[in-house]
Parts: sequence; C-alpha cells; structure tokens
Amino acid sequence: MIAQQKLLRVFTLIRLLKQRPGRTIAQLAQALDIDKRSVYRYLTLLEEVGYEVDNDGKPTRYFIFEDETMRQPRFTEEETQMIRQAMAGFAPTHPLLAGIQQKLFLASTLQPLADGLVDLHPSKIVECLAEAIRGRL
Repeated sequence: MIAQQKLLRVFTLIRLLKQRPGRTIAQLAQALDIDKRSVYRYLTLLEEVGYEVDNDGKPTRYFIFEDETMRQPRFTEEETQMIRQAMAGFAPTHPLLAGIQQKLFLASTLQPLADGLVDLHPSKIVECLAEAIRGRL
C-alpha cells in the first residue's frame, strides 16, 4: 500500500471520528475498507500524535474527544470548499493568500482537508488556468 493511501485513511478516520454519534470498530473497518486490527492500529496512531480518542455506550462507539473550548464555530464542508474555490483564482504569491489558507485550516474541521487531498490535482489545474488568463497566455 502506498503512503498516500494510508494518509488518506488517517484523514478519513479523523473525519469519521469527529462526526456524532461515534462509530463501532466494525463500522470504521467497513468505511475504511480495512480489517478491525488495522482500525485499532490507526486509533493508536491518532492517540500517539495527540488526538483524544474516546468511546462510550454499548456497542462501544469511538469518537474524537472535544471539550467545549474546541467546539467553536467552524466552517462547514460547503463553506470551506467555496472559499478554496474562490482562492484558486489568486496568484500563489498573493500577499494575503498564505494567511487566509492558514486561518481556513485552523477554523475548519479536518473533513474538508481529507476530502481536499483527493481534489488537489484539479485545483492546481484551475490555479494554472487562472494564472494563464491573468497573463493572457
């Protein structure tokens, strides 16, 4: 398995664990198309990098713990996608672009980030086309 697939699974797992209610190990394994032992390994990895993975109820459902200070208003997936599309028209050297991208990352959930990894190539094409139009090329 290539590293990109593993990374995409980690982001997908984060996205699934941030959604309530939590998911069982079997549900996570099915969603990620991996075996249950691998789900446990990914959960351990998330804990090692600082996520608080918690569980509750019968059957045991897993989720990423967030206290009240972490539940500040965040951009929805649709809002994040709209902002990213709007930003694709700007030159990569625009002085405000890096700051906006950083704030967008910090103010949004990881769900759009995980989904956006798959869409990275098309956004690069749009960015190149926008640059060509500006340069009348």
